[in-house]
Amino acid sequence: MRVRNRILQLNRANRLKFGTVPLPMKDEWRLRGMRAGLLDRIAAPDIFEFVWVGSQICIDNDFIVHYPTVEEWEWEEAMTCPVPHPHVWIETAADGPDGADERIYIWDVTRDEGRGFTAAPLVFDQQNSTLSHFGTYVVVAQNEIDDLGRRGTVKVFNALTQYADDYEIDEFYEHANMLARLFRMLCHPKATVETKPVDERTNRERRRRGRETIAHQTTVRISVEALQYRGTNAIGGHASPKEHHRRAHKRRYADGRETTVRECVVNRGHGGVAPLPQHFSVD
Repeated sequence: MRVRNRILQLNRANRLKFGTVPLPMKDEWRLRGMRAGLLDRIAAPDIFEFVWVGSQICIDNDFIVHYPTVEEWEWEEAMTCPVPHPHVWIETAADGPDGADERIYIWDVTRDEGRGFTAAPLVFDQQNSTLSHFGTYVVVAQNEIDDLGRRGTVKVFNALTQYADDYEIDEFYEHANMLARLFRMLCHPKATVETKPVDERTNRERRRRGRETIAHQTTVRISVEALQYRGTNAIGGHASPKEHHRRAHKRRYADGRETTVRECVVNRGHGGVAPLPQHFSVD
């Protein structure tokens, strides 16, 4: 069963639990007041679901979350790629030690027409049937230019009064990188789309019994080549290096080390074009 359906079923049966980090009582109540709207969004009939397999989010033995590195050229290409639907649900399982692989990372994404997208990060613990949210929204403006001249800005907003004072919000910028990677890959011609038709006879019987119908499922297969493919003229199967601006940032390694990457221009003098988007439809 897909995670979204499971969350909705648990909620209907009054068995869905809610979790978050320790918060002042005022913020606890504020977060509780947001739950009804959150569940209404999850239950929206026109939501477009993606299950992202192999996203490489992992949790170590100390239950610290690690995200794969998203390169600057990936980000730059992603800023030209559209969100495939006005309302998108993306879920991906984390790899980790005992119990950690039961965590499903979720983004509830709204396309901001002509500007970018807004994402609400969620976490669902399958083992404990617990949905965690943090009153946080990640806003990506694809056409804005940041202070270093790079296209695409990220802003993190939190609806709680004290969250940003007590907890690090850097992780939410990693969420923006992950979403940029996915939307970029969906646009590539090297990503193949397979549609599995639904048995209409089965759906008619489910409707007769008052049960949820089975939705059409489309599988988007993204190979390693598609992940590494750049929107430029390739020679011998490999993409030419593309000139791009690398912002100053900290790079985290799997062993916990950090290093500072200085601002610079990479592959100066090499051009390239972004990939054309694929077309997705919702029945």
